[in-house]
Amino acid sequence: MALSSGIRYIRDEVPRDIVADVDIPPYEGERYADLIPDTLDLAERIALAVNGVTGPTDPAADHEIYFWANFFHQPPVLTHDWSDWCQCKFYEALPLLRMASGSTLNSHVDETWREVILRSIGPDGLYYMPMTGGSFYGVGMPALHIYLPGGRITAPKAAAAPQAAAAPQDPAVTQLAGVFPNGRLLNALTIYYLRDRNPLWTGIAERMIDRLDALAIKRDDYAYFAAGLYAPNAVLPADLPDRPSDNMVDMGGARLLESLSRYYLATGYQPALDLARRLALAVRHHAALFDEDGVFINRREYTQEGQATNPLAPTERIVPGGHFHSHALVLLGLLEYALAARDEELLAFCRRSYEWARLQGSTLTGYFPTVINPQLSSDDGLPYSGVRSPFYDEFEICELADMIAVALKLSAGGVADYYDDAERWARNYFAEGQLTRVDWIRTRPRYMDTRPIGPNETAERVAERSLGGFGGWLNGNDWATRMGLMHCCTGNATRTLYYLWEHVLHYDQGALSVNLRLNHASPWADVYNHDPYDGRLELALKQPCSSIRMHAPEWLATGSPDLRVFVNEVPREAHWQGRYVLAGAGAPGDRVTMTYPLPGYLIKEQLGDGIYTLEIKGNTVVDIDPRGRHCPLYQRAHYRADSVRWRKVQRFVPTAPIVW
Repeated sequence: MALSSGIRYIRDEVPRDIVADVDIPPYEGERYADLIPDTLDLAERIALAVNGVTGPTDPAADHEIYFWANFFHQPPVLTHDWSDWCQCKFYEALPLLRMASGSTLNSHVDETWREVILRSIGPDGLYYMPMTGGSFYGVGMPALHIYLPGGRITAPKAAAAPQAAAAPQDPAVTQLAGVFPNGRLLNALTIYYLRDRNPLWTGIAERMIDRLDALAIKRDDYAYFAAGLYAPNAVLPADLPDRPSDNMVDMGGARLLESLSRYYLATGYQPALDLARRLALAVRHHAALFDEDGVFINRREYTQEGQATNPLAPTERIVPGGHFHSHALVLLGLLEYALAARDEELLAFCRRSYEWARLQGSTLTGYFPTVINPQLSSDDGLPYSGVRSPFYDEFEICELADMIAVALKLSAGGVADYYDDAERWARNYFAEGQLTRVDWIRTRPRYMDTRPIGPNETAERVAERSLGGFGGWLNGNDWATRMGLMHCCTGNATRTLYYLWEHVLHYDQGALSVNLRLNHASPWADVYNHDPYDGRLELALKQPCSSIRMHAPEWLATGSPDLRVFVNEVPREAHWQGRYVLAGAGAPGDRVTMTYPLPGYLIKEQLGDGIYTLEIKGNTVVDIDPRGRHCPLYQRAHYRADSVRWRKVQRFVPTAPIVW
């Protein structure tokens, strides 16, 4: 389809034969009705997330996303600005969501985005964002360095108003590229290639990688990127620093690690892994992001305590903490590289870092602070405790999405078993962080902000278009403390939805492993989970299984006689292998059941600045006190019942899902 917005992309048009050659393959699979327990169903959440990704987009601007959704405005509004570049995260997430759910909702958005991507790739291979002609990338643009041809640097002028465009000092700059947007687009290109094996995508991706490699600042065995943005044909100045600053590494290369590593695994393109290796060394040894034990570094301070023994070398003191997501996403990138390169030492480092990070929030619920404040003690005598931050009585879902992803990939990679963490957090704050109801938005109090709707905003069906997105300002008991949505969170969390869905089951040459006790449909077996009504997991086998193993609930000790296994209602002796229970072999049509006690209890929990009483069944929060004000969380009174509630659903089993 031809674009009609008039936005001036770096390419005026894409040859029709190229567009025709990259038709989006259908998302094929088997559909059937089924009766499942009314418990967390990832496929349902993924289908809802398709709306959360395609709904808040602007048809008049080639479906550029509205980055912000403000539900505390009268009326609610969607807002464009510079942060719309997070659309690259949506490019990656949308095909994953469609693969897992089979949803065709708003499929015209995919067609538009395909052409936007092709028209945004410059001759040098980078993805460029248009600053003029109807796009909103220039609105509210921060004062970042812009690297120009000839080694020159410029910066944008300050905007006259928040909704105004911040024009670069050089009026000739109409297209800009960033390292991180290119990285997330590289993920999308890899997914497109894995789906259709069209060499067009690898051609684009490898030109992009080669250009990024040319822009990387190489020092000894490591590399980093200069902080800022790049105009077409940019040349870096000769006087760049010898050591990367915190910002240069965080925003300008460390987050590129995961996409380079994934691309190498998909294609074997060695330059991708080589650049990833240099970036990983910069993160580990030359940037103030982690110490040697993986502790997140907030900043480095230098004192004169050591002057008596060495006056020329002031003592360095590392202050732990900082913005959680900025570190956790880089940790995920390090892990992706370590898995691709089979770097055992780095895998051990990633495990240490994850172990430290998981203790900085609520290990029970997955509530992690937006900013870790190490000056405040978390030792309050509670069974679980979070780190208090006087500035953030709320959290963005990004950090939890990162932590679940790291837990899953450490587990699948054989580094350690953190499936309990991933499942527990998925059932609680991750599931609650998705916008699943909008009635409260329509009934917001009339005293909300009533400023005029700006030229970069819309009030059209804001609530309905936002359904399925993920919140940016949750607190302990409420879905939103202010604003509502910032779609960096939606982009990261929807990808993690796919990770969770992908890791429920693993089937390899007849060996079936159930890693997460969650409802799931697959070509090998369908999973029916009763938690938290009662302790019961059922498998309906579709393929012959030479061995079946199921992850035991975390509250049972290994070898516990309280866990029982049945095949077609006949008891079978349960053998333990670590945290898995072995159920032997099975044939198509067999019903394999694992039963276990489901404890219930009350617990006090420090979440942000508040202390809450949580009612728990198994590993699921079924109620919280006090209740939230705007959109209260954990409205789960039905889970108090001890007999399962069933519901009829349409299941989808994709023909060709990808490993991601």
